[in-house]
Amino acid sequence: MLADEFLFKERRINEMKNEAVSFEEMEKQLISSAMDRHKGNMSHIAKELGVTRPTLYHKIKKYDL
Repeated sequence: MLADEFLFKERRINEMKNEAVSFEEMEKQLISSAMDRHKGNMSHIAKELGVTRPTLYHKIKKYDL
């Protein structure tokens, strides 16, 4: 493997890590905003986000909301 190829792959791996963090931050913000809009009504929040209530509870715990 050439040095340039190695650096390209390393940069791409770092970009992917940043994208994953960005996705999690986006998801956390979406859930938080929905919680504010629906004043904590989990059924309405889950419906808006298109997830089940158990999935919503899991994500709320994951993101410490």
